[in-house]
Amino acid sequence: MENLIYDKQLYAILEKVSPIEPALWEDLKAMVKVSAVKKRRYISGEEFDLHIVLSGMIIHRLDGNHSEGGQVQDFISSGQCFHHLEKKEHSSFEADEDSVVVLIRNKKVMKLMVKYPKFAAHLQHFYAEALLRRTYRGTMIGLIAQDRKARFKKNYPAAYLKCSINDKSSFLGMTASYYSKIDI
Repeated sequence: MENLIYDKQLYAILEKVSPIEPALWEDLKAMVKVSAVKKRRYISGEEFDLHIVLSGMIIHRLDGNHSEGGQVQDFISSGQCFHHLEKKEHSSFEADEDSVVVLIRNKKVMKLMVKYPKFAAHLQHFYAEALLRRTYRGTMIGLIAQDRKARFKKNYPAAYLKCSINDKSSFLGMTASYYSKIDI
């Protein structure tokens, strides 16, 4: 990683979870790839590659891309991560705005875990957070639309402010016109 700003961002994200020993940090910096992703571009990777979002917003869609009506599964913002599982779940990851992401290839993640068992605490945090986000939509099934929108605003403030009505309504399981009519 050659950019000091991105170094500091990644370090701060990881340090929030658990302290990072200097040797782990040096190995990690040598293994990551930083990418700037323009709005509406897709992020590619191999199965189980790990991406950490440093800035911007990434939309996880199931069953195709936006133009094909793919349902929004999740909004991934700064400090959060995602794994590539497209082949298993027919999904894609699209930048909703200009974003910066860090890529750690699956094989390199495994090497880091073997060499630095403490790195597993970082991964466990990211995986648990991702699983919680994945089950979030299921917790709203029995709620009325107004309550779903209010919860979404509270729990996904960046997505609520920045993302399109079509994407937000898809995530909440309602039409865009109905979403727009709901006052909270």
